Amino acid sequence: MMKLAIILLSIVFLLTDTTAGNAEECATATPPTCVQGSGYFDNKDAEKTCRDAVKIYQKSVSEFWDCQRAQANAVNDEARKVIRLFNCRVRGKETCE
Repeated sequence: MMKLAIILLSIVFLLTDTTAGNAEECATATPPTCVQGSGYFDNKDAEKTCRDAVKIYQKSVSEFWDCQRAQANAVNDEARKVIRLFNCRVRGKETCE
């Protein structure tokens, strides 16, 4: 039982290591500086410009979470595949897919 746990942990480590190298980088934009400080905006144009920058930032955060979910799903799918193949071989099947 302990041997199986070590094997599974090794597989998870290897999957994490190789998947990270092949996966796209998930990143967000830097928060807009216009939201720093206190008080009102100098004028309506400055407010609109900052609002647009915040919308762009908000979109990048949403894309970041989508990217993170996609990477987690890919790692999970690969781990399930490895476990399925392992179980197939344990059962002594000739071909495992």
